[in-house]
Amino acid sequence: MLFRSERELSELRKVSPRHPMIELLAARLRSSRGDATGARELLQSARGVFPNYRPIGYALTEAYQAIGQHRAALDEIDAMMRADPRDARLFGLKAKSLAVVGTQQQLHQALAEQYYLSGSLNAAIEQLQIAQKLGGGDFYQQSVLDARLRQMRAELGEPAKSR
Repeated sequence: MLFRSERELSELRKVSPRHPMIELLAARLRSSRGDATGARELLQSARGVFPNYRPIGYALTEAYQAIGQHRAALDEIDAMMRADPRDARLFGLKAKSLAVVGTQQQLHQALAEQYYLSGSLNAAIEQLQIAQKLGGGDFYQQSVLDARLRQMRAELGEPAKSR
């Protein structure tokens, strides 16, 4: 099956040598063969050619995560978030990497934003409450958590609650 897929990919490249969807397909084929590093290299190259094509950014982030390069994944996520800070999928990817290289507080804060942007306000509030109880952050981090929790509670119509 892979041989046929690779042959088809070769034919596609003859028609359109550099197209973002073809680059994604090539990377997925590499990954399906167990070559996660090769997939990451293809995606890095494609990212340089198609810097604003979000599916390549998602795939590159997942490739970094697949080979354990979570800090590089977080860098990629941060770059994409500068363009669109309201992307729930990015917060999910961020949480996955933070589970490995971040603090529990950061993990729960990322999950809260993912839930919030997905429309699950109660789950988002719950995650922020968990993050608050975990502590460990500096004064600035705690202030950010407190403010975000107040915003979400106000949106839900809850009265302000103290910690």
